[in-house]
Amino acid sequence: MEVPSFDDAAAMIASTKPDGMYVSVPPFAHGPAEHSVDAGATLCVEKPVVLGMRVGRDLGRLPGAVHRFGRPRTELPRGRRVGMALATRVEGIPGAPWWRTERIGGGMLVEMHTHAVAMLRLLVGEVKSVCAMTDTRLIGERPELPGLDIPDVEASTLRFASGALGVVANACALVGGLRLPGAGGTHILAQGLGPSLGGGSPSASFEGGKSEPLPGRGLHDHRLNEAFVHAIRTGDR
Repeated sequence: MEVPSFDDAAAMIASTKPDGMYVSVPPFAHGPAEHSVDAGATLCVEKPVVLGMRVGRDLGRLPGAVHRFGRPRTELPRGRRVGMALATRVEGIPGAPWWRTERIGGGMLVEMHTHAVAMLRLLVGEVKSVCAMTDTRLIGERPELPGLDIPDVEASTLRFASGALGVVANACALVGGLRLPGAGGTHILAQGLGPSLGGGSPSASFEGGKSEPLPGRGLHDHRLNEAFVHAIRTGDR
C-alpha cells in the first residue's frame, strides 16, 4: 500500500480530508497545522501545545479541538489529604537541534517535563503559587551542541490551592555517558497513602505495609487513544 507524503499541512488535509488528526510537532510548529483543519475535524494535540499563552488560548477556541488529557494512570489519592507532591526527571539532550534552543523548543520543563506538571494538576489540583529558579551550570558551551541556550537545571516549589506543597525539578545534563539511575518519577505523599508513578514499576503503598501495582504508561496511552477514537466516532469531545 502506497502512502502519500506531504510537506504542507494544509495541502495534506485538503487532499485526504481526515476525520481525525494527531498533531505531534515541536512547540514552535503548533498553530498552522491546527488552523488548517476544517471545523468539525477532531484533533488530538500533543503537549506542549505552544510556547505562549496567546496562541494557546487561540487554539483552545478551535471548534474541532478535543479538550481532555486522557485518563490518568491512577485516581489516587481519591480525596485523601495530600501533604506533598514530587516530580523529578533527569535526562540528556535529545538529538533534535530545535530542542536545545529556548525560543523554539521552550526548554526541558516546557517540552518534556510538562507531562508531570499536568499529572500533578490532575491528581492534586490547581496550583496557587510558584517559586522557580533555573540555570545552565553543567553543559555550558559544547561544540557538539551548537545553538544550546536552555537551562540544564530547573527547580520549582509549588503551593496547590488545597494547601499541599509540591516540588518539580528537572535536568538535561546527562551528556558524555553520564547516568543517574532512579532520579525520575512522580510521587505523592497523602494521608495513609504514597502512590509513585514513573520508572519500570509504578505502585501505591498504604498504611500497614500493603502495596499494589499501578497501570504502566502503555495502558495509559491506550486509554488516551481509545478516548480519541471515541471522540471521532461519536462527536463527544
